[in-house]
Amino acid sequence: MEETLISAIEYSVANHLQGNAVFLAERLHAHAKSETSTYYLATAYLNQGKAHQALAVLKGAQSERNRYLGALAAFRLGLFQEAEGFLVDGGLSEEGVGNVPNGAAGLFLLGMICKKLNQRERAIRSFSDSLKINPFLWCSFETLTAMGGDMDPAEFFGIDSPSEISQILPHVENLQINVPQPPLHKVTPEITLPQVAHKPKLHPTTPSIAKSIVKRIFESASTSPEEPEFLLKMNPIFDTKFIDKASTAVASPFAAPKPKTTEAEIPAKNQRKKPNAAPVKNAPGPVATPSGPKKLFEVPAASSIKQPQKNIPKAQPTKLAHQVDVMDIDREMNKPKTTQPTEQPQPLQPIPQIQQNLLQGTVQVLTLFRTIGEGLRLLNQYACSEAILAFQKLPKNQYKTGWILCHVAKAYFEMVQYVKAKQIFEEVRCLEPYRTSYMELFSTILWHLKEEVQLSYLAQQLTEMDRNSAGAWCAVGNCFSLQKEHETALKFLKKAIQLDSDFTYAYTLSGHEYISSENWDKATSCFRNAIRLDPRHYNAWYGLGMIYYSQEKYTSAEYHFRKALQINPKSSVLYCYVGMVLMEQKDYENALEMLTAAIQIDPKNTLAQFKKAAVLVSLNDLDNALLELTRLKEKAPKEAPIYILMGKIYKKKNEINKAIKCYTTALDFDTKSANFIKNAISKLGNHEPDTDAEDETDLV
Repeated sequence: MEETLISAIEYSVANHLQGNAVFLAERLHAHAKSETSTYYLATAYLNQGKAHQALAVLKGAQSERNRYLGALAAFRLGLFQEAEGFLVDGGLSEEGVGNVPNGAAGLFLLGMICKKLNQRERAIRSFSDSLKINPFLWCSFETLTAMGGDMDPAEFFGIDSPSEISQILPHVENLQINVPQPPLHKVTPEITLPQVAHKPKLHPTTPSIAKSIVKRIFESASTSPEEPEFLLKMNPIFDTKFIDKASTAVASPFAAPKPKTTEAEIPAKNQRKKPNAAPVKNAPGPVATPSGPKKLFEVPAASSIKQPQKNIPKAQPTKLAHQVDVMDIDREMNKPKTTQPTEQPQPLQPIPQIQQNLLQGTVQVLTLFRTIGEGLRLLNQYACSEAILAFQKLPKNQYKTGWILCHVAKAYFEMVQYVKAKQIFEEVRCLEPYRTSYMELFSTILWHLKEEVQLSYLAQQLTEMDRNSAGAWCAVGNCFSLQKEHETALKFLKKAIQLDSDFTYAYTLSGHEYISSENWDKATSCFRNAIRLDPRHYNAWYGLGMIYYSQEKYTSAEYHFRKALQINPKSSVLYCYVGMVLMEQKDYENALEMLTAAIQIDPKNTLAQFKKAAVLVSLNDLDNALLELTRLKEKAPKEAPIYILMGKIYKKKNEINKAIKCYTTALDFDTKSANFIKNAISKLGNHEPDTDAEDETDLV
């Protein structure tokens, strides 16, 4: 009964019939409560999104796979301390890792738990250890770089010697890769076609044969004998929403350990029966022999249906499709008299080719990961130009994908090249119109470019496609924000937070909307929530700095701007605002240094150029200030503050006619400041001191 139920559960999971899997797992658990039945029931609950039920079932579980599931269920419920207790039940080692179940996947989960508990160093160590065990765990590397870990991808994805590849290949086998096989007559050349004609034919791409050969080449070690044949890879149970959205986490294909055959199920070489040996008199029945559940729902091959019954040996134990290996074929077939005994099998000829294919495939995958990883590392360190060059080294079929192009667009966005970023996002929309990740960033780019119609269309498309996407509602919020409807924008941003309470960017956008409404307290709360979720989210630190700057709390503003600058040292905007704060504190020398750095990073930063000119005026360096404003006038010829500041400079130089001309030009461009400008003109004939050069001269 147990094997029948387990086979039915596997069938249900493979076909995404989660409700049926839960019902069957409950029947199995009621029939015989054990670690195995608990594992199936908890897995079925988790696949259906019922973490509470799964956690209740897993209370007191002892096996490693159930400890992992218990930690996963607790993590989904936000019970991080309890989740940690499941994983480190055996205590921690000096390195803080301990006896973590489920190998690399368990270490990844431990890293996520430590990240939530603000144990940064321990989280980084867990992610690094998981990658060293299994370099195909990309989600570990992605989260590691998002946390600011400046790790060389070659450390995890590099291959210096063939021995390193051999250590990695067992993970390739665990991925259940179907390796194309040569025809059967090439595997056993000593058997002639007439002798095998009466036997069931095996498909040349039978996965079990490939797995068996890989095992024989690389001698994969077996694990716990209690693990059943249940492949959770068909429906990964790790919820990727807990991975930071800033980096767009990727679900792990290693959600659960791959069950392996027990020692009792594999007879030793000298214990294997010869093909013609008589069956044991008291041999167990067909149902008791297999190590795993019998596949009740598999359609037999046509050749096996046509097989005459008289040719089937009596009392042969039933073999499952996933248990067939090369030795099974040799054992079941009638060999000619010249065939060597089973104890001394002939070397398998296709093994070197299969090994070569596996080695080549592994090298190709790791090389791909290394290139993508380098681009991602540089992007998370905000070396955006270098990141773009790294991504462009990818093959065209890999580069022209949504995930890669979204990261390239993000790099241009960070460099304030909004037009180029927009073009790339438009290409993403053509390639993958179903993609919703990173579309909140696309909507922000359209907001900066004031593309109201395109932003409205994007928001409509995203919400029609997926109303449960937090990013889609962020796009709607940006749409109303562009129309100056801040209260309506906040309603949709709150909906995004309700859908995903860990979506850092939604909190940041909400904070900026509250700033627009001058609701400083709520804006501060939003930015602090964003920092709580992601301490490296520099936009939130910048937002807090803006609040304190607006409140003229310059010391606090400088602290938060510098915190943002530590995270993103390539931001021209952040250098500019640090310079502006220092300027307000009369620290003109340091302000000039910061503003000059801002211009060097982005020569198009007109605000930094204008503020630099104002600082030069304060330092009485009038000629250089005038030179800076002359350059700026070519970039922004209709900005009144430029001409106002030039008028002040000419007044100080006693060039009254040029000062009047500048003030008159400013009056033409900014009628709202008419009173201020007329007052400045009236003072040209006397020697009254001007106000500070920066007053009333903010660049709009």
